[in-house]
Amino acid sequence: MAVAEFEPSASRLTFTNAGHPPALLLQGGEVREIAAPALPLGFAFSLAPTQVEVSFQEGDRCVVYSDGLVEAYGADGEPLGYARLQDTLRTAAGGSSEEVLKVCLAALDDHLNGAGL
Repeated sequence: MAVAEFEPSASRLTFTNAGHPPALLLQGGEVREIAAPALPLGFAFSLAPTQVEVSFQEGDRCVVYSDGLVEAYGADGEPLGYARLQDTLRTAAGGSSEEVLKVCLAALDDHLNGAGL
């Protein structure tokens, strides 16, 4: 589980994580990982979810995604992976949320190349 809470008046984003992949923050053409490592909810020796606060300005984008995205195997047998996702996001960092989504979905389509999920 993950929750991203945006407070416009404070220009702050609070990311709370309980076993989810790290969120990615697109800021000024850069991709920054919001690392908040934590065990999943309900884990045998579960710890409290981790919370991280980051500065969030107009034009920034927060990308929260499923591990299924980075673990999607292409026709070559390789997963999409975190590095490839970050490279993809760098190409769309200045775009709107819709453009970022389209670029991610196109990269996933290209990666899968008919391999299926």
